Amino acid sequence: MAYKELRDHISKGQHKAPKDGKYDNKVFENLEPNHPTVPIYNEWAKKHGVSQLAFNELAQKVINESNLDVEQEKINIEKEIEKLGPNAQDRIKANGQWFNGLKNKGIFTEAEEDIFKIAAADATGQRFIEKVRNMIGDQVPHKLEPTGEELQSLEDIKAQIGSKQYKEDPAFRAKVYASLKRATGKDPESPIE
Repeated sequence: MAYKELRDHISKGQHKAPKDGKYDNKVFENLEPNHPTVPIYNEWAKKHGVSQLAFNELAQKVINESNLDVEQEKINIEKEIEKLGPNAQDRIKANGQWFNGLKNKGIFTEAEEDIFKIAAADATGQRFIEKVRNMIGDQVPHKLEPTGEELQSLEDIKAQIGSKQYKEDPAFRAKVYASLKRATGKDPESPIE
């Protein structure tokens, strides 16, 4: 921290805990007004006599990390949806409706709903639910992939198409072509470039 910056913090009294125990909460301005984090930070900082400067620094780091986690979660959800192919949303909706129908009939409990949500959180779990539905005679509205292989993202398929192995190995090329067909739901005349 530069001398001028330190001097500025000292002149504002940020180098020590507020005398009245009331911290400036500007660092939380982008959170919802009643966010549960704010009183927790204030109580902890007051109890330990944390300076306003340290309070702001810690709060900002935690907020930044939380935002990164949210962004990463969004990315992961998008990848899982992509793995399910072009009709992913319909598949997810159908599995949810199937479960809710059985729950409404009293077949599944609230506790089992938590297990369902965990299973349904990714592409593998969605396919597992579809297989179970299929095994018990429920009509799954699309063809199940018998290979057990996860659908690859278009990004992964494009990377394979650009590889040396793709250019030199006809069997690998056929596998990539099949992955492309599963991922897009179409029978492309030639692989994507």
